[in-house]
Amino acid sequence: MDQWWAVLDKNTGRLFSTGTVIAEVLPSSFIALAIDGPPGDRIWDEADRSFKNPPPTPEPAPIPDNIRRAFRGLLDDLSSEQKLQLLQELNEGRL
Repeated sequence: MDQWWAVLDKNTGRLFSTGTVIAEVLPSSFIALAIDGPPGDRIWDEADRSFKNPPPTPEPAPIPDNIRRAFRGLLDDLSSEQKLQLLQELNEGRL
């Protein structure tokens, strides 16, 4: 198994790159730290200078019944094409 490395600013801990190969000579402000494998979806922690698992995704807040009823009423007045357009605009953050 290949050794993985994190190249970072030794003063700030800011991550610049990861990989199994590092340059023979790094700029004096950089250091290479051995890490336990590819980062995957883990998040770099500058303070600890290590990868951490991302926080769990919170459950979405439930939609109140009165909002759900109002939304259904609005949708009933739209054609199929208008419903698709509305969903597209919501998805793109235009509303």
